[in-house]
Amino acid sequence: MSFFRVSRTVFSMSLILLLNLNSVFAQQRAIANPSIEQPVIDGSNIQLNADLVPGWLTTHPVRTNGRLIEIWKNGFNGVNTATGAGDQFAELNADAISMIYQSVCMTNGESFSYSFLHRGRDSRTERDKAQFRLGIPSGLPSGSLPADSYSYPILNVGTTNNGSYDTPTGFGSFNATPANAGNGWRRYSGTYTYTGPTRIVNIGFRSISGAGGDTLGNFLDDWQIQLAPYLEFSASNDSGNEGTGGTNTPANRPGIRIGGSFTSNVTVTVKYTSGTAALGEDFSMTVPYQYGNMTDTIVITIPPGTYDGASESSIFRIPFSVGTDMSLEADETANFQVTNVTGAAVANLSTCTAAPISTMSYTILNDDLTTAGGVDLTGRAMRTNGRGLSGAMVKLISSDGGEKWAMTNSFGYYRFRDIRAGEFVILNISAKNRRFLNPSRAFVINENAVDIDFTAD
Repeated sequence: MSFFRVSRTVFSMSLILLLNLNSVFAQQRAIANPSIEQPVIDGSNIQLNADLVPGWLTTHPVRTNGRLIEIWKNGFNGVNTATGAGDQFAELNADAISMIYQSVCMTNGESFSYSFLHRGRDSRTERDKAQFRLGIPSGLPSGSLPADSYSYPILNVGTTNNGSYDTPTGFGSFNATPANAGNGWRRYSGTYTYTGPTRIVNIGFRSISGAGGDTLGNFLDDWQIQLAPYLEFSASNDSGNEGTGGTNTPANRPGIRIGGSFTSNVTVTVKYTSGTAALGEDFSMTVPYQYGNMTDTIVITIPPGTYDGASESSIFRIPFSVGTDMSLEADETANFQVTNVTGAAVANLSTCTAAPISTMSYTILNDDLTTAGGVDLTGRAMRTNGRGLSGAMVKLISSDGGEKWAMTNSFGYYRFRDIRAGEFVILNISAKNRRFLNPSRAFVINENAVDIDFTAD
């Protein structure tokens, strides 16, 4: 039986952590609480209900406190953590042979690297032996969680309390000479290819034997798995008001959400593919808005880190801004698609086997007033000889500061649709290498003021 000490402080802190836990992955692709530094215990060691240990699960038979995970503090009973490995670690068995693990989404055929720290407890000659594996095994004590239908052993290890070890055995590629991590700990590492179906799998550590008995030893710490992160659009569709004031950069504009832990940049290419909203006029893939900008593809760079795939800090918004106006018009859509990814996989972050959200439609909602009728404002830009001037830019500024642009066609004509009757507006015109005799006009829109011409010298 392991040493046991109950701490009211630990339980209260653990409950706070449980209620305020922000590290729950929408679809887990990284190890949570890998060094078992939470909850912080204020004693020497403790056996806790697994519900109070963020990220971790156990097969341990139910006791008064639930299914137990045992945490040790650095220095307790003469056992120190490995160099740089924090202040706490786990003993694999609390008072029964167990498997402690986390549930992770894995994709058929994917390879991942892993490492973990292992140490024996009592003996300098006999090894504490454990197995790193996928799937809860059969043969656990009565009252344990049932075995999974799948079983994939990965690595068998054996370590004493002074760092002596058995040569590891297992599957995939692994380091036959585990690194000395200090204080009797060894770091085991390798790579493994998962060959089962895409699904949620239980992955972790089960006890094989302990030098001091089945319920003693097998210390574990600092477990790392390098799985490719998952990413997809933040939603399949969303919308926002056009707004006023000339431009609008919606807070809920299309974004890429990501879940997982990675050490190198991830890049995502997003392309505008179609829609009723006109690129370069109704919106631009820039911040701030740029009228006439026809860029339809952008690359988002996501820096290394650990992302939960759910919170706003895990969503990376694309540059997207709306050119606001006062035209009465139908709602307009812009459709986007993920076309290329490096360093991650496009996969669903909510359900392991569901299709990912690889396309997104954003609707720009027209929010102009509809109390007055709409008028088409037209006009022409001309040379002094009366010939039309093409490519001139005409800007319409409304009384509320909203702006709208139009370009003259090959005959010099321009048009603004559905302008509110009774609206006071200002028109400005400009063209490369041209000077207009009267480049700015101010007037109130009415049914007779719809042909506003400009002449360039």
